[in-house]
Amino acid sequence: MHVAGARILLVEDDPRVRTATVDALEDLDYEPVACGSGAEAIALFNAQEFDLVISDVIMPEMTGPELIRYLKRTSPRDFAVLFVTGYVGEGESDDLRGSELLRKPFTVGALANAVSTALARTASEPPRTSAGAARG
Repeated sequence: MHVAGARILLVEDDPRVRTATVDALEDLDYEPVACGSGAEAIALFNAQEFDLVISDVIMPEMTGPELIRYLKRTSPRDFAVLFVTGYVGEGESDDLRGSELLRKPFTVGALANAVSTALARTASEPPRTSAGAARG
């Protein structure tokens, strides 16, 4: 499911990966906003609405799963999640269960498929109740 113009928050601590991913997302007709840390992501997320958050799994200070848990706990808005990792073996942990996972290095085609799948998954899920959102 390609949603042209979908607003995407990209959280990636490696500037080269961040720049290349933003370029690819723009080429795919998405509207990415990028930052390099969990703290920056929280500020951006609170300032505007996003359809999807793409986050690196391993980052200094706050991991991707920690960031997503915080955003889901503190925001009434629903949003899709796509984790990105360069580490083999990640993906089996409880932190990543229920979210799309894209392994680095990835092609633009793989990114396009992962974004579409993540957006479609959220669109087909029933709205979360406050009790479901409070579980951590």
